Amino acid sequence: MFQFDGKMAQQAKQHIIKANRKNATRVAFVLAIILFIPTIVLMFLINWSFVLIIPVLFLFVACSGIPPKDESLIVPDKITIDEEEMTSQSSKFLVLKNTSDVKTIIDYGDCYVFHFATLPFVFSFVCQKNLITKGTIEDFENFFKDKIQRAERQEKETGDIPSSAD
Repeated sequence: MFQFDGKMAQQAKQHIIKANRKNATRVAFVLAIILFIPTIVLMFLINWSFVLIIPVLFLFVACSGIPPKDESLIVPDKITIDEEEMTSQSSKFLVLKNTSDVKTIIDYGDCYVFHFATLPFVFSFVCQKNLITKGTIEDFENFFKDKIQRAERQEKETGDIPSSAD
């Protein structure tokens, strides 16, 4: 069993925030496209005033990537990993995933970022190495030896993380 417990550094939080912003914008964009088509049809068939919905759709997409003011809504305080189940939790949420769903783990040097093969995509599994309270980093790397990939230098410098939704 492995446990990462404590307050994350800003760099580790940025992984979670950036991934959540990217995913929220993608989902909002798809929803806006889906709603845009009936809006155009209604505009031509019923009344031109339906055109007023279009700026609302643009605002919806533009505002979707704004991160929450309360980071505890998306940044975990504690991550627990055992042989079958993973738990990411804060005072505001609890996420459960199976360890068999892990697709890859990107090692950024100071933290591990988990990517899952199944929907829904979860971005709250970022384990900061210095926050490990149960188990060791060596045992963790042995447990996930087939899944861990070292981050490339360019990704470290730019802070860009590959998204599991890509």
